[in-house]
Amino acid sequence: MRSRCLNRALRLNVGALLLLVLVVSPQFALAAACCGGGLPVPALILGDEQANFSSSLTVSEIRTDVSANGVWKDRTNKENAETLRLDAAHIFRDRFQYGMSVPILRRERVNDSTGLGDVALNAGYEFLPEWDYHPIRPRGVGFLQLVLPTGRSIQEAGLLDQVDSRGRGFWALGVGSAFTKIRGKLDAIAIFDVHRSFNKSDADSPAGRINLKPGFGGTLSAGAGYTFGDVRLGAAASWIYDDAVAVSGAVSSEGSVTRWAVATLSAVYSPNDEWTGSLSYSDQTLLGAPTNTALARSLQVNVQKRWSR
Repeated sequence: MRSRCLNRALRLNVGALLLLVLVVSPQFALAAACCGGGLPVPALILGDEQANFSSSLTVSEIRTDVSANGVWKDRTNKENAETLRLDAAHIFRDRFQYGMSVPILRRERVNDSTGLGDVALNAGYEFLPEWDYHPIRPRGVGFLQLVLPTGRSIQEAGLLDQVDSRGRGFWALGVGSAFTKIRGKLDAIAIFDVHRSFNKSDADSPAGRINLKPGFGGTLSAGAGYTFGDVRLGAAASWIYDDAVAVSGAVSSEGSVTRWAVATLSAVYSPNDEWTGSLSYSDQTLLGAPTNTALARSLQVNVQKRWSR
């Protein structure tokens, strides 16, 4: 029973723990990726439930831009962003699962824009099941993710401050794995993915028609937590990388790689087997050597409903 409670707390915190790759971090350069790069965090089931549905609201403030050369510059006009994300996942045939994530973004700087971000579909398989206790072996879930270009890329942004870009804007395919482990009141999680974004031809931009050529990217995240009764406190870090996006046509640019990292603190409250709530704070200015990106500080509230098997 105690293990089930810990597993419940860990599962919900995946939503809060991994918000670090969901934080909106709009870019400033034509050939840079929008919204921090990387794939959206997949909607996965890492606990013992049959299905779950999550709703999260992330509020971000962007004050600093980092150039392709790694030079930091504070903005004279800060940017505010809100992201409402809806996630759902379902288990079938015991170890297989599928999920979907739908983000809605609002960005405000000089202008104001609201719309759909990049929708993601994913399928998973529990290749390391936790049928019996093992002191070292973790639970492992592998996943495939398909990202739809429903969010406008920064290269296609029509507003001068580019707040109408709400995603990478490319078809993308990713593969990765998530690992979790519980030892008493302690738990740990690690997740990684490698993804490939696909070319986009004859895209519209303020300068005219352009062709976009993205590349590969990857994300590595790790975190740990400690459970006090129904409350879990945790910390995590994530590193994100994306190849440059080359632009040709009305505008030509070789682009620059995008690299950044996020530190996250979270608190999760799980009063029963059906509901969990979490509060998380993330900061992109603390870790790593970012390049070609904008840095944000964010607060997220998450609520999740679970259905048992």
